[in-house]
Amino acid sequence: MITCLNCNKREATKHEVFGYLPCKVCLKKQKRYRVADTIELTTADIKEDRKKFQADILQRYRGDTPSKEYIDKYGTKGFTQEELRRKKNVWTEDSYYNKD
Repeated sequence: MITCLNCNKREATKHEVFGYLPCKVCLKKQKRYRVADTIELTTADIKEDRKKFQADILQRYRGDTPSKEYIDKYGTKGFTQEELRRKKNVWTEDSYYNKD
């Protein structure tokens, strides 16, 4: 019997292709974990171009929130009155994640 590499208590699960995996209990725990922020590996040139061409790459929504920046640049065509009431600055630096 090969024990789980995570908990060293229960029997590891054997997979034909991947070999030994953690036990069923540890796999169930792993599914609950999510990474809050992802790490972005990019160059300084790409970051500068994103700022330089920000208006050209605007999207209508971020999640389910209508973008005020998009509406200011391209107009209100295609938006409902309810969406226009809910519009927010969602593409400026940290505006989406710093909700009050």
